[in-house]
Amino acid sequence: MISARVVVRVVDFAAARGHDPESLCRSAGVALSTLRDPDGWIPYPLVERIGIQAAELTGDPNIGLHLAADVRDPRVFDAGVLLMMASPTLGEALTRMERFQRYWAEDKRIELVRLPDGICLRYALQAPLGEYQRHSEECALAEIVHGARMLSERDFTPRAVRFRH
Repeated sequence: MISARVVVRVVDFAAARGHDPESLCRSAGVALSTLRDPDGWIPYPLVERIGIQAAELTGDPNIGLHLAADVRDPRVFDAGVLLMMASPTLGEALTRMERFQRYWAEDKRIELVRLPDGICLRYALQAPLGEYQRHSEECALAEIVHGARMLSERDFTPRAVRFRH
């Protein structure tokens, strides 16, 4: 299960591009009000249906990367992001993200590995998302990079990014 507040961003992304959010949700088999419930949780197969529908509607072959760009929009900040923003350092913010990741999803997806010369962040969904997996993983890692840049006020570039695909 994953927090509905994470997934409603996909619907809002499509809506901002002129698509009816109610219709998108209906076609995926969920009410928009369910996704807008701040305490709502939804199963991963529903995440996949919503993501695939949004990608098809928008015609965006890289929807995950484009969705990640809104991480800088204060209107989408949630308590987890605010907790990270209140961290004294970027390292502490990433540590908090790892420690409190169940705020966003029930399963463990993020692992920080301390290296002699930095940090390696590993991201892996426990529940497969089929066709939408690539978009979800690209979105998550791009959000982390955007967020780290915003928090540190530095335009750094990760040394390496690797995906299964």
